Amino acid sequence: MKISITFKHITLLRSFSILTLILIISSCGGGGGGSLPSIPGENTGVPSVVQLVPSTFIAQTNGFITLNTKVLDGNGKEIPNITVTFTNLSSIGFLNSTVAVTDSAGIARVNVSSTTPGFVTILAQVYTGAGQVRDRKTVYFTTKDTLTVTLDMDVDSVPATLPPNQLSDFTLFENSNDDTIKVTATVRDAGGVPVGGGMSVLWSSSHTEARFIRTDNETNIFGQAEAVVKVEPESIRNTETFVNIAAFAQNGAANMVTLFLKPVVPDPTASYLTANPPVVNVSGTATITAVVMLNTGATAPDGTTVNFSVTCNPNTFPAIVTPFAQTTNGVAQATFIAPPAPAICTVTGKVAGIVIGTVTVTVRAPLSVFPTSMTLNEGDTATFTIFGGVKPYTVLSSNPNVTVSPVTDTPTGGTFTVTVGNVCTPVPPATTCSASVTILVRDAVGTSVTITLTINGT
Repeated sequence: MKISITFKHITLLRSFSILTLILIISSCGGGGGGSLPSIPGENTGVPSVVQLVPSTFIAQTNGFITLNTKVLDGNGKEIPNITVTFTNLSSIGFLNSTVAVTDSAGIARVNVSSTTPGFVTILAQVYTGAGQVRDRKTVYFTTKDTLTVTLDMDVDSVPATLPPNQLSDFTLFENSNDDTIKVTATVRDAGGVPVGGGMSVLWSSSHTEARFIRTDNETNIFGQAEAVVKVEPESIRNTETFVNIAAFAQNGAANMVTLFLKPVVPDPTASYLTANPPVVNVSGTATITAVVMLNTGATAPDGTTVNFSVTCNPNTFPAIVTPFAQTTNGVAQATFIAPPAPAICTVTGKVAGIVIGTVTVTVRAPLSVFPTSMTLNEGDTATFTIFGGVKPYTVLSSNPNVTVSPVTDTPTGGTFTVTVGNVCTPVPPATTCSASVTILVRDAVGTSVTITLTINGT
């Protein structure tokens, strides 16, 4: 039978809506408690990560909440015997101690309590000498008898791993496919019995990066409701951040879980640059396209800045490239302007200081041949010089009796020789004749020029 929502339930839902709002506000801008001062993999044995995880986010006044604080080095290894300092940033609430030392698992614990209902924000920090690492969380103390009903939350990766609630289930972006989790909320009554049959459940997240793909708004016959959450980064950062997922049941039960997000950085193995066209004439232009992929498997957020630079060999004259551009759907474009002399130029793209790729643009002098026309007699030979273009060259004659030698490469192009055979036959009563022959010169990228030969025969 469906349970109707009473005024008391609406009041409780309002209270928890306010709680959600304030928790969201407290997470903004910090989304980054547990910030890394450097990318993981550095600072072995040096405190680099502080993760503050309350045993629960809601407790009754005169009760207490245990604050578990884990300290890790840059390689993610727990550090024992580290002093953690705790500070109450709120006007209410009491800490049983302002310092604690991490145990063999790298965890330091203190308790926070309050005789007054309201929000209490606690800051945990470790001083590393040159700086400090920190995290903070906000908990709520209430006078309402909401603790007589409970809501348990289980977290599992998508695709699922068994059993749920493993450390990796709470950590996203561990690989390029790790961006989605499933949360199962089990609502229980005061006797600990699951409340099935359509108990309303509301879901919320502390950051817009967490998007609900699917939510159950009511419990099933087992008292459970599920939500599938996909986290899509809105920025690139080399620090670990977090997002909170909360569930609120109609009977007043509520709970929240914290998902830890690994650093979001460009993936050089999946990102790349292209040039169109890859070969340009001196002082010509090309469009440089950068495709930026993240280590999460997604494209870079819109507005991500890509920095471009260019070097040429020889560097007699400088080339120009748009210094920066911003991504749309993971793509940013820049304009390359070639130097006024032939060269091989390399354009490099960087995002957040990380090289995401390079592309080569060949700058050539325009293809030309000297001379462009000539008058020859049958039996004559003539040498022609090719300038510019892109090697190798192909030379074709329009008449099989006018043959061309293979092209000999030179620093500026190449040379070839034309040999004239019997091209024309006089028509009586004439004793001489003339014919026109075309020589086609084509370079490796399809550019071509023609030479016109006038052949005099007898």
